[in-house]
Amino acid sequence: MMLSPPVSRLVAVSLLFATGWFVVSFVAMPLIDQIQVDRESIAHSRLLLARYKQLEDGLPDVQKALDELDSTSNDRALLATAPPAVMSASLQQTTQGLVAAAGATLRSSRTLPPTTENGFHRVGLNLDVAASTMALTSLLHSVAAAEPVILVEHMVVEVPENDTAAKAPDGQPALGVSLRLASYARPSTPTTESQP
Repeated sequence: MMLSPPVSRLVAVSLLFATGWFVVSFVAMPLIDQIQVDRESIAHSRLLLARYKQLEDGLPDVQKALDELDSTSNDRALLATAPPAVMSASLQQTTQGLVAAAGATLRSSRTLPPTTENGFHRVGLNLDVAASTMALTSLLHSVAAAEPVILVEHMVVEVPENDTAAKAPDGQPALGVSLRLASYARPSTPTTESQP
């Protein structure tokens, strides 16, 4: 069967459009979508690479700060490594100064047996203190800011029940405060342990 020339042209143009639609829909569009995905992936990878490069460039500064922190801060944060009796005496002397500076009265002080925790030497102290609320607040602030670091492991506060209770130097009722404090020192090196 022979088609007339206008119908043949119409069929040819229709086939051309159908083929073009097929090529665009099933070949070109997925290819264009994949190119867009690849471009986004490359842009993301470049951004990550720039961030990693920035981190790498900052690594020496971070390492230097870490080394400085490790060498200086810990020396101030920890007791000087010495025989346990010396470390306990140092902690006791420091806490006596803090109690006096806060305006509290030290009623008793007892050292606790030294122990080792996670490789660090731990020395402890039980204190019995009479202090007003303001003096106790000041004492706790001083302990929190102390160097070497002193930890309050346990605290019991006895509040007076009536107006006949003793008064602190600032005129407020004296609270009975029991504190267990602790501080730490670096592990001993063989040369430190052998020193008298």
